[in-house]
Amino acid sequence: MLGWGHKLPASTNLKMCLFTLMMKQNL
Repeated sequence: MLGWGHKLPASTNLKMCLFTLMMKQNL
């Protein structure tokens, strides 16, 4: 996940970061 993160657009990368934070909070 971290490897191809810089290849994605800024908007998509931001969404992935928010999604990851939400997943961590659920756990």
